[in-house]
Amino acid sequence: MNFKLLTLLVITIFSTNLNAAVFDGGNFVQDTNTQLDWLKVSFTQGKSFDEVSSLIANDSFYSGYQLAGREQVKTLFNNYYGELAIGSGSSIDILNYNKTFGFVNLLGLTREIQDSNIIVLPVSVDRYFTTGYVAEPYVNNKHRIAEFVARDYFVSVGATQDSGKFSYKASPYDDDEANELISSFLVRSSVVSLEPEPSTYAMMVLGLFGIAGMNRRNKQA
Repeated sequence: MNFKLLTLLVITIFSTNLNAAVFDGGNFVQDTNTQLDWLKVSFTQGKSFDEVSSLIANDSFYSGYQLAGREQVKTLFNNYYGELAIGSGSSIDILNYNKTFGFVNLLGLTREIQDSNIIVLPVSVDRYFTTGYVAEPYVNNKHRIAEFVARDYFVSVGATQDSGKFSYKASPYDDDEANELISSFLVRSSVVSLEPEPSTYAMMVLGLFGIAGMNRRNKQA
């Protein structure tokens, strides 16, 4: 293996993982900056506030989870994007479709729209949503929701207008009402950290250089 190529590979691996804060844990997503686990939305999609509360209280699978606050959801979003600073407003647009789409898929989709008639033809639109209840209520037993949206506009000439969006909205649903397009953002303190230890990186680097050295000797023999 070429040593310059190997060095570039090691630098890429290190830089990627040092900047990463959000990891896929299977049933949950972990934010290592806050040491919080976020249950993927598929487990609570279409369930009412009352149903989710009952699951938290009675189902061992949901043990330790609670409905996340709006600031917690905002922090998760901010940590995933890293350099992005989110203001205090209820909505923010992101000019990075691929990253937003990756985040939406990481948490799980609650809605997907593929429609060529949303905008004046011949433009087609793909929109992917992750939408869920947050802890702070709105009024009269109504709830607020947080929503992540990845939007990709495909123009007929091949150009694209990519964007993402993060917003808070008021939901019209009472505690006992459900909507199949809305989930809940449940969070707990992390039980096991998913962030690789420095020793893991060291072993990986030593292994890569060892393999490269063996290949080099074999070529010289």
